[in-house]
Amino acid sequence: MKTREISFEARYIKDVPVKKYSYFKRAYLEEPSKLIEFDPKDSIDIENLENIAKDFGGDSYANNIFIHAKYLKEHLGEKGRYIGITRQKDNFNKIDESLILGVAELTQKAPKEIELEFLQVHPQYLNSYRRPSIKNTGTAILNYLKECYDRIILKSSPNATFFYKKNGFIQLDEKKRLFEWKRQD
Repeated sequence: MKTREISFEARYIKDVPVKKYSYFKRAYLEEPSKLIEFDPKDSIDIENLENIAKDFGGDSYANNIFIHAKYLKEHLGEKGRYIGITRQKDNFNKIDESLILGVAELTQKAPKEIELEFLQVHPQYLNSYRRPSIKNTGTAILNYLKECYDRIILKSSPNATFFYKKNGFIQLDEKKRLFEWKRQD
């Protein structure tokens, strides 16, 4: 997969579509967003992840991602990756955390295999009792990972099992909520 380097702290990966609700058309329409990668060795990216965690709310997977990026970078080395999806169009020297739609942490297990440690969509965009203004953020992240890897494993939160099944993951262990996705040749 070819990526484009832009001169800012978080590395631009690619444009990915999400869906934004149009009240005028009364439908969800495709809207471009940017997939970016945060470097845990970069203090600005660590600060960005901290601000994202605060914006998502204290006790969140986004907070776990920030803590892992800040304190486990030596342990994970090159195996740990931290990605985000944003509506921010440019000028990524300082990420506007209010435009971050979701974040994820993954660990390389083998050359084309990862464990998805955490995936969190911003709480205001989760499907709940009201229609979210933006959707398909988590799916956009998963689709990118499926392009890059042959196998993805994860342990789901209790509330996300349906989401992973809907996105083609097979549940390996119901009690542990262990899921797997494999590329079909």
